[in-house]
Amino acid sequence: MWPRYEGLRTMEMGTQGAFRDALNSLVLAGEKRVTLAQEDDYRREGEEPDFVGERLALLGSDGVPVAFLQTTRVDVLRFGDLRGEAGDELAEAAGEGHRDGAHLHDGYRRWWSEQDTPVTDDTTIYAVWFSVVDHEPVHA
Repeated sequence: MWPRYEGLRTMEMGTQGAFRDALNSLVLAGEKRVTLAQEDDYRREGEEPDFVGERLALLGSDGVPVAFLQTTRVDVLRFGDLRGEAGDELAEAAGEGHRDGAHLHDGYRRWWSEQDTPVTDDTTIYAVWFSVVDHEPVHA
């Protein structure tokens, strides 16, 4: 089960440290509006997929919320579909500088492989679209 914050499921971008901090900065700037998750991530954690209207606490590297998000759209697709038109839209909304869907596909394949959660083109993934609904000040 994923951590909860005041009853809300949490979202953790990337891995702790500089990578997560950079991704969270993109979210807070409104440049990153979507993230990808493997169907197996939900199954492994005993969680249901994200749903439209769900509020989530976006965690920083220290486990403290940096913002609250609301899911605005959830697309279910095959990982291989990232190389097509849907992938091009996702690449732009991911805000991480991917040139197109094929570049996004290659980047996520590499990252998931490094996390020991490799994918094939037939792996079911969820594209979770969100917007920032509130910023939570980081407490020192």
